[in-house]
Amino acid sequence: RVEHMLFFLQTRGYSKNSIIQQLWDTSELDAPIILDEGQVNYPMEDVIKENQELPKLLDHEVRYIELKPMKVAYYHSTSSLGQPEDDAWQVLYAWVKAQGLEQRSTTRYFGFDSLGQNREHGYEMWATVSDDVEPSGNIGIKQVSGGLYAVSSLLGYDIPVAWQRLNEWIHKSKYNSGSHQCLEEHFLFNGEMFVNETFQLDLYHPIST
Repeated sequence: RVEHMLFFLQTRGYSKNSIIQQLWDTSELDAPIILDEGQVNYPMEDVIKENQELPKLLDHEVRYIELKPMKVAYYHSTSSLGQPEDDAWQVLYAWVKAQGLEQRSTTRYFGFDSLGQNREHGYEMWATVSDDVEPSGNIGIKQVSGGLYAVSSLLGYDIPVAWQRLNEWIHKSKYNSGSHQCLEEHFLFNGEMFVNETFQLDLYHPIST
């Protein structure tokens, strides 16, 4: 439902007003989209479209992965207008290449939504590093805990819908949501995140038994 999507985008750092403004700016509708006391009003054709049931994740589309504790280089970016995901990736990957770490087979890339100090939308990117790597410039180094995850794959752009499908699968499974960090693992091809004008991610939903 649209209400669920609104709630999901708010958890990713967007304010209600910014969500509605973006919808309106990209819409060809004749009537405005109105936010009234937490309720969203929109034309019936959009209601029908948004209420169409999403295809369910099948059990064989979800893997179970245990991430071990790891040391990561990280960079956090925030923006009220732009795309902090892009900025975080560009800054971190430039540092990774400067350190020669992109050639290591053990280097992996993770990211997740992280609000800024004023609750603006933000994103933090990680690159796994070995124990001998030190922080430099704007890049920090930290040790992060692992945990148990339910993981599904995405090839495309519709990340919120992919997360919604995985969330629904978790709620109907025998597992509970874990308290550790949700993650998105980014995969490169020939040094590029975008492949054939799209990208591929693994979505890591924390679980507990």
